[in-house]
Amino acid sequence: MTRDDLPLSLRAALEELTADLRIAGPDATAVIEELWPALVGRELAPHVRMGALHDRALTLVVDDPAWATPLRYLESDIVATLAKRLGTGVVETVRIAVRRR
Repeated sequence: MTRDDLPLSLRAALEELTADLRIAGPDATAVIEELWPALVGRELAPHVRMGALHDRALTLVVDDPAWATPLRYLESDIVATLAKRLGTGVVETVRIAVRRR
C-alpha cells in the first residue's frame, strides 16, 4: 500500500500542502499570531499585520510608510525570536510592505 492509498488527517494534508507550496503551516502562523504584540511591539502591533510566510521570508504589511522605519530596526530581533519558537530556518528574513490604499 502506498501513501496515496491511505487517508490523511486534515493536519497531515495541510502540512503536506504547505510544504509543497513553501508557505507557513498552521502551527507557524499560530505561533506568530500568539507572539504578535511582543514580536513587533505594542505601539507597532495595531499598524502592522502579517502578510505571508513564504520561502523563509516573513512579509509584514504596514498601514503607513511611517511605521516601516521602526519596524526595520526590529527585523533581526523578529528573526531571532521566531527561530527560538519555530526552529532555525523557518523565518530567515523579514520583508516590509506598505498596504496600498
